[in-house]
Amino acid sequence: MKYFISLLALTMALKAEVLHFFDTKKAYHEDTLYLQTGYFIANDPVSLKEFFDKWKNDYHPRNGTNLALQDFRSDIGTVVAKKYYLGLYHRYNVFIKTNRDFTDFYRTAKNKLPFDDLRTYDLHLKIEGIKESGILLFRQKTLHEDEESLLKVGAAVHMGVGHDMQGGTIDGSARVLNAKSYEIDARSDYYYTHNYLYHLDVDRSYALGAGVDLSLYFRSMYYRYEVRLEVSDFLSRMYWFDLPYSYVNIQTKNKYYDENGYVKYNPSINGVEKYVNHTQTISPRYELTFRKSLMSDVSLSGIFAYGYDTFFPTLEVEKVFTQAQKLLVSYDVRFQSWGVGYGNEFFSIKLVADGFSHPSAVGVGARLAYRF
Repeated sequence: MKYFISLLALTMALKAEVLHFFDTKKAYHEDTLYLQTGYFIANDPVSLKEFFDKWKNDYHPRNGTNLALQDFRSDIGTVVAKKYYLGLYHRYNVFIKTNRDFTDFYRTAKNKLPFDDLRTYDLHLKIEGIKESGILLFRQKTLHEDEESLLKVGAAVHMGVGHDMQGGTIDGSARVLNAKSYEIDARSDYYYTHNYLYHLDVDRSYALGAGVDLSLYFRSMYYRYEVRLEVSDFLSRMYWFDLPYSYVNIQTKNKYYDENGYVKYNPSINGVEKYVNHTQTISPRYELTFRKSLMSDVSLSGIFAYGYDTFFPTLEVEKVFTQAQKLLVSYDVRFQSWGVGYGNEFFSIKLVADGFSHPSAVGVGARLAYRF
């Protein structure tokens, strides 16, 4: 049974606030090197501290869908030919969606807690992940500008090499026999570069791929508001060569009991395991921002992000001290996390967390500009 639940154990503590390859409100200059990086990790069921321990305390799953996301993105680049931003990037993204029954079953089995009599757990889990490095080219163009309004569009093309991936589902059920034992019948449809479901040595695989990020920015100077739309990974694909794939049935036929009467399993696994050429579709993410100036130096923003079939709304207040210095405070509704950020002409940083002692969501983002 330990192999069946290790996929959740190794990756369930994995959100990430979107780090954009470009900023539609900022101008880029040829004599400046830009570095931006961001990392966010969060999950619904437990605190991050407890995740790396036993999943026994700080357990607060949602009644329906439980999410876990991890996002790291970083890029470095500069302006070439006066109008193109050219940079190198690296990213690592993992997304997991599961249900309350899965997290309840995992926690109970891991801690040898008594099972509810005659309960049947519906086990569903979906995972999507990519680790990729590559090159990106971005251009932003002004379509309209006058004293009352400004309209810009932007597009970034990125081409990369895939290093690792996870993509698949687990569907099945666990039927409780008594307070200390159960039976599992499940199926896994799974593409991977490393098998977290059960031990299996496989050859390394790699991928080549490309995608597009799009942006639209409008500002009304007269009505003092801004609208920004960004689409990340629009039509992004990774083409994997000789990628391990398995479609297997997992059953708990082989079992024994420890000295305390709790069941242990050597699950039986049968099905198909092979290498395939596979096209991985990277799920696009959308973000719509509406920003309204309340006073000359204070603005309020509503940010509506959508990805992985889930909405991530955020509220943000920004205070401008000088033309170059700003302070902002944000609140992420989905993960109930607060953020605080500071920025000037050459440097900005933002910290995010949903608590101090036992957070379930933690993140940091930074942007640095170095003039030659």
